[in-house]
This record gives sequence, C-alpha cells and structure tokens, in this order.
Amino acid sequence: MSLRILSLATALLAASSAVHAIGDFPCAGTSGSQSCAAWAVDELAQGDISADAVCQPDPIHPEISYCGYAKAECTSNSQCDYGSCGSDGRCAGYLGDACSSDNDCQAFFFCGTDGMCGGSGADCANGDPANPIPSPNEQCASQSCDATTQKCAEMPSAGVPNGFGCSIDSICASGWCSGSSICALAASPASRNRKRSMECPSHHIACSTGLGDGFECIDADTNLEQCGGCTADGTGIDCTAIFGVESVSCEAGRCLVLSCVPGLNVNAMGTECV
Repeated sequence: MSLRILSLATALLAASSAVHAIGDFPCAGTSGSQSCAAWAVDELAQGDISADAVCQPDPIHPEISYCGYAKAECTSNSQCDYGSCGSDGRCAGYLGDACSSDNDCQAFFFCGTDGMCGGSGADCANGDPANPIPSPNEQCASQSCDATTQKCAEMPSAGVPNGFGCSIDSICASGWCSGSSICALAASPASRNRKRSMECPSHHIACSTGLGDGFECIDADTNLEQCGGCTADGTGIDCTAIFGVESVSCEAGRCLVLSCVPGLNVNAMGTECV
C-alpha cells in the first residue's frame, strides 16, 4: 500500500492544489475527479474499485468525495477503497475501525499497534518527500502524525476533539461518533435510548419533533435543519440559522455555506459568514 500512497499523493497534488482529503478515487470536488465507473477501467488508477461504488464525501473535507470511501454504502468488498464491506453495509477500515493488518484499513490508513486503523504507531506521512501526503495528520485517529518517526501519535487522553474523523464513539472526546463519521456533541443517554427504540429507515435517525414524545426520522447527512444529528439534543445544527447565511447546504452531516447576505463573506472553511 505504501507504493500506492506515494504515487497517488503525486497525482492528487497535480490534480488540484486545493486537495486536502486523502483517498484513491476522487469523484467530486477536484479537477481530477471522475465517476466511479470511469475509475473502474482507468489504467492509471491506483488500485481497483467497482464501477458501482458509491461516491462518498470525505468526513473531514466534505467538499471532496471519493469512491468507496469512509463508510460508503456497499454490498461487496470491491465497492470499497481497500478495507472491506462491513456487516452494516458500509465500507470498513476508516479511522478507529479494528484491524489486524494494513489491508484491513482504507486508502491512506494503516493499522496501528493498538489494532486500530490510524491508531498509535500506524504509518503516516510516508509518501515521496518531494510530493508529500496532503494531510498526514488526518491519517491518524489522534489527528497527529510525528514528522520525524512518520508514525501516528497516541490518542489524546481526553479523546479526539469534535470535527475530526472517527468510526467508533470511544475515540471521541464527546463520546459520540456521528452518523457522518465525525466526532460531535453527544446526545443525552435518554435521547439515544429513544432513538434506538424507534424504527427508522436505513441510515436515518429519530429526532424529537418538540411536541411531547413525538419523533421524526431524518437523514442527518443531508437535512438542512438537523444537519449532522438532532438539533433538540445538541448533536445537529440548523444550517438555515447560521448568522448572515443566504444560501446553504448540508453535505455529509456538515453545514456548507454557499453565499452570505450583502456585506458578509463566506469564511475559508465554508462554515459561517464573516
């Protein structure tokens, strides 16, 4: 997998100077993006991917998407960018997932000595020095890659801060890894118990309507008013309520500000009007 990372890092940097996320098959958000079907037959592709793989936003940089990446829906291993298709119908091998070897982890992620993809001691920043990995810290569950040893640092004692990639609750400081694979504010135990007891369609969650014990099923990855989770219990954000916003979308569970009212500008992260 090291050779694949070296050559892909070079390709990504050549494709777009704005690339920050890390995956093998960019399908949206960069000048080098193409469909998963096109990647499936591309002789220059770094690895193999099925033509029917899902184009999935990167959790940390949702403006960029990759085929078969970071919990993408799947029915077979071939639809995932390395790793495997898990029993939950999602690509396994993202930050925090269990591993016994590097091949258990998705593109750019390696197995740490703690048995976790991107865990303590996992390889990172190991590409061509002339064309370095775009975001070596993001190869690590701890969000910290030691530039000298090229190994992931141990997890912070308090856990990973909100806004960083995750696959399991236990690596987050908040104690909750959201449905969009981002550490977020944790729902209260009572609220989470109610969610478990309510039946919702696949990949939807139950949120309080604010009327007694009423709940509704939402897709937290795309819901404008409950983006990333439920606003009632603090796990989600109402994108439409962002100060000064004129146009906004919910992408992979994160608000993406597209434009602001006259006199204000979208900040560099696309998260607010300033």
